[in-house]
Amino acid sequence: HIDKIDNFQDKGVPLLRFRSALQGPSKKRGQCFSELVSVSDLRQKWDATNAMVDTIYSAASLDDVKKHDGNKYGEPSLFGIGYVKTKQSVVSPREQLMLCGVQNFPSGAAIIWGVELEEDQN
Repeated sequence: HIDKIDNFQDKGVPLLRFRSALQGPSKKRGQCFSELVSVSDLRQKWDATNAMVDTIYSAASLDDVKKHDGNKYGEPSLFGIGYVKTKQSVVSPREQLMLCGVQNFPSGAAIIWGVELEEDQN
């Protein structure tokens, strides 16, 4: 079951927040859920504002990510930069570069995170 906020503060769909309890192999849940956001064909099935989503850079070695963060935030399974282009909706069409990742925990829980990069970080 996935809940999507369709009308955040009466502004339509500019904010997406997901919460879910997923079934299946615990080691793959976060990875599979992240694909709903990061794989174009899957995202276009539920996000009418999506024009394009693409991974433009993936970490060459997740060991480097682990060295930086240790185990404080779980075991990284994805880390990289993505490109997102949106269509006209409540807000104007935009292009974004996103730094994103998936952190997995021994319990089977995962954190899927992303932050938009600012102009000076491009």
